[in-house]
Amino acid sequence: MSKKRKKRKLLKKIRQKSHKKNNTAKNRYWVRTGIFVHHHIVNRCRGGKSANSNLLLFEHNREKAWHDLFGNYSFREVAIRLLTEMIVIRGDKRASWIFLFGDKDNEEVARLLLRTARLKKRC
Repeated sequence: MSKKRKKRKLLKKIRQKSHKKNNTAKNRYWVRTGIFVHHHIVNRCRGGKSANSNLLLFEHNREKAWHDLFGNYSFREVAIRLLTEMIVIRGDKRASWIFLFGDKDNEEVARLLLRTARLKKRC
């Protein structure tokens, strides 16, 4: 069995376990898997490469929470939206926000994202 296939099988098993424990959408991201995945700063669909300078190591469920909140937006795009639009995170999305950023407000998160992008030289 290939590495990718083993990884997919393991992730599927973890998802099934987490859904049994936390059957509500609100709690689904609160289970830490201990599995880390690569997250592209500039998405592959937008020409981002799989070079180290374009990758961050995210815990599996944190990456899922990111995509739940922001889809495929880049760090910079999310930061700009957080600073220019009155974005309020409510409902199921609130659990994802807290899991990723704790009690930080939009401005603090935007600064964190811009700093991360700058450190990775992808601003």
